[in-house]
Amino acid sequence: MLRRFLKWLGIIAGGLLGVFLLLLVVLFFVGSRKVNHTYDVEIASVVVPTDAAGIARGKHYIEAVGVCQVCHGQNLAGPNADRCQVTSCIGFSDDLLFGKAMPRNLTSGRGGIGGVFTDEDYV
Repeated sequence: MLRRFLKWLGIIAGGLLGVFLLLLVVLFFVGSRKVNHTYDVEIASVVVPTDAAGIARGKHYIEAVGVCQVCHGQNLAGPNADRCQVTSCIGFSDDLLFGKAMPRNLTSGRGGIGGVFTDEDYV
């Protein structure tokens, strides 16, 4: 009787293990297709305002909303950027698991890539 019970228990356990492994393989291939899928994204055209009102709005954002001078200094050159703790700095991370990740220098100054970027690149 016990031998028969163990036989059926083994058959059921093996069947469940087989279904589980099959499910894992299917999920792997479905997930791989979704991750490796390329999407055609149309970049919206952006007009960067260069008039006095647009510049004043940007200045207001930098000074009042973003409080960027705390880390990047009054001229936004970044004397304290290495000690920036503001989470609004996109991409900033400093933890033991992932390490330190800082956003790229988007200015057109020394070491910056802003001189070669177009308005669409920022979008």
